[in-house]
Amino acid sequence: MPKKYNTPKRSIVVKTRMTNEEYADFTERAKFCGISHSEFIRQAIENAVIKPIITVSPINEKLLSAVGSLTAQLGKIGGNLNQIARFLNEHGTPYNYLSSEVRAAIANLADLKFEILRKVGDAVGDVQTYKCRLWRTEKYLLFEHDEFTNNPILDENSRLIPRENCRFVTLNCGEDDFAIACMKSNLQYGKNRNRGDIKSHHYIISFDPRDSVENGLTVDHAQTLGEQFCKEHFLGHQAIVCTHADGHNHSGNIHCHIVINSLRIEDVPLLPYMDRPADTKAGCKHRCTKAAMNYFRAEVMDMCQREGLYQIDLLDGNGERITEGEYWTRRRGQAELSASGKPTKFETDKEKLRNVIRSALSSANDFDEFAELLLREGVTVKQSRGRLSYLTSDRAKPITARRLGDDFDLAAINAVFEQKSRQLAQKAMPDISSRPSILERLQTAKNAKIGTYHDSISRMVDVTPEKGAGFEHWTKVFNLKQSAKSVAELEKYGFKSLEDLQSAIALAKADERDCRETLKAVETDLYGKKELQKRVLAYENTKPIRDEYRSLKSDRAKAKFRKQHESEFIIMESAKRYFAEHGITKIPSYKVLQADIERLTSQQNELYEELHEKRDEVKRLKTIADNIDRTLHEESNKPKDKNQEI
Repeated sequence: MPKKYNTPKRSIVVKTRMTNEEYADFTERAKFCGISHSEFIRQAIENAVIKPIITVSPINEKLLSAVGSLTAQLGKIGGNLNQIARFLNEHGTPYNYLSSEVRAAIANLADLKFEILRKVGDAVGDVQTYKCRLWRTEKYLLFEHDEFTNNPILDENSRLIPRENCRFVTLNCGEDDFAIACMKSNLQYGKNRNRGDIKSHHYIISFDPRDSVENGLTVDHAQTLGEQFCKEHFLGHQAIVCTHADGHNHSGNIHCHIVINSLRIEDVPLLPYMDRPADTKAGCKHRCTKAAMNYFRAEVMDMCQREGLYQIDLLDGNGERITEGEYWTRRRGQAELSASGKPTKFETDKEKLRNVIRSALSSANDFDEFAELLLREGVTVKQSRGRLSYLTSDRAKPITARRLGDDFDLAAINAVFEQKSRQLAQKAMPDISSRPSILERLQTAKNAKIGTYHDSISRMVDVTPEKGAGFEHWTKVFNLKQSAKSVAELEKYGFKSLEDLQSAIALAKADERDCRETLKAVETDLYGKKELQKRVLAYENTKPIRDEYRSLKSDRAKAKFRKQHESEFIIMESAKRYFAEHGITKIPSYKVLQADIERLTSQQNELYEELHEKRDEVKRLKTIADNIDRTLHEESNKPKDKNQEI
C-alpha cells in the first residue's frame, strides 16, 4: 500500500536569481533549520514580517490644484497692478514715480510666480511645465524680450520689464494658471509625456497698421476679436489670448497671440476643418493641417471684412514667401550692418536670388532666353514635373521656386512671357494728327475757366475798413455785382418771393437726399454682386473636383480623395455656406453677374454725376438766398436822407 502524504498538490514553480553571497547565506539558514530550500521559502512567506516600500510621489491632484490656484492669483494681482500702473502713467507727473514702483512690484510678483512653476516642474520631472516652456510662453507674452536672442530684457535692478499696453486672458483653465491647468490635463489623459510631443500650438492674428488710425481698431477691440476667434475655432482647449499694441518692427501693427494646449479636454462638435472622428473627442490632440490653416485664414479674412478692417488675400499664394528663419536672418544682418555704421541694405541669399530672377525676367522674351540670362549670373534653372528650381554656384542643393514664392514658379514665369508677347503684337503708334495744339488747348481751358467764373455766383463778403480804402472799394463793387446776379437768377427761376426760394431750396435738398440714398442702394447692390461673383468663380473652379468625387463608388475612395483635396473642399463648402446664408438656390452664371456689375457700375457713375449736380444746385440756391437776404437787410438798415419826401 503506497504511503500517503498530507500535503496539498503544488503545480506552480517560482524561480529567482541570487548572487553567490545570497545563495550561501540562504543555504546556511535552511541547513541550520533542518529543512529544504522550498520549505524554508514557504515558511518565510507565511511567517516573516516584510515591510512594504512606500513611494511618495509629488504628483497629485490636490498639490497641482493648490499650486495652480496660487499662481493664478499671483497672475491676477499682477494684471490689476499693470492696469493701475498704466492709469498712473497716463496722468504723468507726479504719478510717474508711483507707476515705476508698481511696475517693480509686478516684476517681483512675476519672478515669484515663475520660480514656483519652475520648482514644480523640477519636482515632477517636468516634461510638462519646464521643458515644453508653457510658463515661459506666458513670460514672453507679458514681459519685454530681446527680439534676436528671445531672452527677457531686465532693468537696472535685474527685474523684468512689463510690456506696454498689453491684454492677457486665459480660457478653459478654471481657477488654475495656464501651465498648471495644462499639466493636470496631460497627467489625467497620459499625454505629452515624451520629449518630442507637441505640447502647444501658437497662432498669431496680425492686423494692418492702418487699422488703428483709419478704422479705429484698439487693443481692447483686437483682444475681443481674438477671444471670440479662439472660442469659436479652438473649442475644448485650454488657451491664452494676449494682444500687443506693437510688434518687433515697431510698425504699429496690433496683433493677437493665441496659445492653446495641444490636448483637448472636452468633446466638441465636428468643425469644418476637422476630418477625423478623433478630432472631436476629449483626450485627443489638435492637428494643424494644411486644410485647417486654409480654413483659419478664410475665417480671419471674413472677420476683417465683417469688422471693416484692412485685409490681404491669405488664401492665394505669396509673391514672395518669407519664412520665419529668413525674416530673422535679415533682421540680424541688418542690425549688424547698422551697428557697424554701414548704410547698406542687408540681403539674404534668397533675396539676392529673387533680384537676379526678376532682372532676367524683365529682359527675357521667352524661357530659353530667361535661362540663358540666369546662367550668365551663375544660376542654373531646372524644370522637373512642371516645377522650377534654381541652383546657384555656391550651393550643392537647388532652391525650389515654392520656397522663393509664387512669382517665381513656372506658371508665373510663363504668364509674364505671354503678356509680353501680347503687348508686342498689339503695340502700335498712336495717331496724333487729330490732337489740338498746345496753344489751342490752353485757350480752350482759359475760355472755359472765364465762362465758369462769369456764370458763377459767390457769397457777398463783409466790408472791413481796417484793411484799407482799396479793399473796401473792391468789396462794395464785388457785393454789388453778386447782388445783381442773385436778383437776375431770382427772376430767371421765376420766384416771386423769398418763400418760393426757400421752398425751392427744401425741394432741392430732398432731391439730393433721394439721389444719395439711391446711390447708396446701388453701391450696396454692386458690392453684393462682386462678392457673389467671387464666390461663384471659386465654386466653379472646383467643378472638376466635384465631378471626380461623384464618380467614385466606395466610401473609402471618397474619403481618400477628400483628404487629398482638402483645400478645394474647404473653398467649395465656404461658397455653399455663402449661398445658403443669402438664400441663393440657383447659382447664376459668371457672365450674367459680369453684365449686372457693368450695368450697376455705369448706373453708379451716372448717379455720382447727378449727385454732384444736385449738390451744386443746392449750394447755388442757398447762395442766392443769402445774398438776397443780405441785400434787403442792408437796405433796411441804411439811414434815410433828411430831405427825402415822406
